[in-house]
Amino acid sequence: MLRDELTDFLGAPVEHLVDKAGDKLGDVTDQLHDVAENGGTLAGVGGRILQGDSPLKAFV
Repeated sequence: MLRDELTDFLGAPVEHLVDKAGDKLGDVTDQLHDVAENGGTLAGVGGRILQGDSPLKAFV
């Protein structure tokens, strides 16, 4: 029982990080979709991301 509780306790932060990463990936996907629909150039956005800009800054 103690082992199970410890596993649950230690697993909670990992699960939280996975959820946050999934949310961020979903946000980036939504932003890419918006850029594509609004006539933005994905190559320009991708280039800015490769140069070190954050995805959000590159899309804006």
